[in-house]
Order: sequence, then structure tokens, then C-alpha cells
Amino acid sequence: MSKWGLVEMIIIYIRIINKIHMNTINLSTGRDMVSILGEDFFAEEVRCEYLVTEKMKKIWAVILDLYLEFARICDKYQLRYYGYGGTILGAIRHQGFIPWDDDLDVCMPRTDYEKLLAIASEELSEPYLLQTPQTDSCYYKTIARLMNKKTTYASRAFLHSGMAHGCILDILPLDNCNLD
Repeated sequence: MSKWGLVEMIIIYIRIINKIHMNTINLSTGRDMVSILGEDFFAEEVRCEYLVTEKMKKIWAVILDLYLEFARICDKYQLRYYGYGGTILGAIRHQGFIPWDDDLDVCMPRTDYEKLLAIASEELSEPYLLQTPQTDSCYYKTIARLMNKKTTYASRAFLHSGMAHGCILDILPLDNCNLD
């Protein structure tokens, strides 16, 4: 997948269906996502009979910024990755995000995943964190997450877990897969 492949697919579709101009959006991202996505990206809309609010669009912008940072590192180190789960379903069925989805899912071969874990601390800076049990002592999941530390986003079930919460990109390792 190219650096821009998934993002281009999502952005092109969203730019086509959004035509409403809005004021400046303040986002806690490492990039100027308004310039990348266009102001019309943030317009409220109905997709598949589901209201996608401006707030959800801001979450999507933060998540797309996470993806761009992830892709930057993967490109630099030639790490392979693939869209996964709801991300692929949304790209195919909705030509973008699933209207109610609040994250992106990628998977990568175990060797590339382990390399990402090893290099993340030297490659990532504020506001990014590769969340693992090693980087967050309260994090209990078996997958890594690229998180924006300047955001707060959590389900009620995990609010009292003590782990850091924010907008995320889930990164799953692929084991025992012949990718040749």
C-alpha cells in the first residue's frame, strides 16, 4: 500500500460529497489537517442514514494524521502494512470511514511489527505515542496503538483502567502468514 493510498481513497470520496464551507478547526495534530483535507471535510453529513457530526470528522482528521505519521515511519524503514478490519470494510463499502467508526486498523508481518516497536521511541515525538505495555504500564492489550497524546477519547468501560486514552490507530501483528 502506498503512503497515500488509503488516505487518498478516503479524502477523495469525502471531498466529493462535502460542499459546505466552515470556520477554522483547531486540531491537536502534528500536521495542518485542514490544509490536507480541506475545510469542507469537517461539514456534518448523513451517511448510510447515520449522522456524522463535525466532532466525529475532527476525530477522523486526528486519526488520518496518525496514519500519515505511521506511513512516514513505515516508508522510511520499508515496513510492510495492510489495512485491516473495519478500515478495509469502510474503504470498500463506504468509500471512506464507516460512519460510526472511530479508529483505523492496520496489520503488519510480525518481523516488521517488531522493528516498528524497536524504532518507535526514536522516530516519534509529541504528540505521538506508540502505546504498548512497555510504554504505558497500565496498557493491557496485546497489540500496539499509535496514539495522539493531546487527545482524550475513551469508552466508559476503560476509563478507570489507568491507561492513557486518546485517538488511536490499532496495529496488529500478523503471525504465521506467508506473504510472498
